[in-house]
Amino acid sequence: AMGGVTVNINEPVAIQGDTDAGIPPVGYLQPGPHQRLNGFQTLWFARSRESADDYSRMARQKCVMNAMLQQLSPQTVIANFEKIAKASEQLVTTDLPASELGKFAELAMKARSQPLATVSFVPPVINTGRPDVAKIQSMVSAAIDRSENGAKAGAGKTAPAAGTTKAKAKKGYSRS
Repeated sequence: AMGGVTVNINEPVAIQGDTDAGIPPVGYLQPGPHQRLNGFQTLWFARSRESADDYSRMARQKCVMNAMLQQLSPQTVIANFEKIAKASEQLVTTDLPASELGKFAELAMKARSQPLATVSFVPPVINTGRPDVAKIQSMVSAAIDRSENGAKAGAGKTAPAAGTTKAKAKKGYSRS
């Protein structure tokens, strides 16, 4: 419904058949920079579990969310609202009145220019079986500080272009 997103793929990502039924992957998204994925491909990029651990899949999901944030304008969302609503009618519900759509788009534009930081609480930094809460709090505080200091240092600059946010995972992608 949105026309797709562009991501970098570092390793082949399986487009799976029905794993519960023992059906193997039906194809692969091949590695390469700046690949434009349609909705079907984007879902598999974000959700594929074949030959990847959960942390790699989570990293790919963050890559897709960041790509959408950077690449999809509120104008595009509004222009494709009916297609999006139809594509997601069983996934999303809202009580946002149509009269508030303009305010929502304005808020989205403001949010888009704000710095974005993510923190991953994954091995080897965090033992997910016995998480160190103090370390997690410290990581969150450091991410907030980096984000706020970056916002002050970059005052007057536009949001980073797609493809500039660094994200690392064992598999899947390194930059999106």
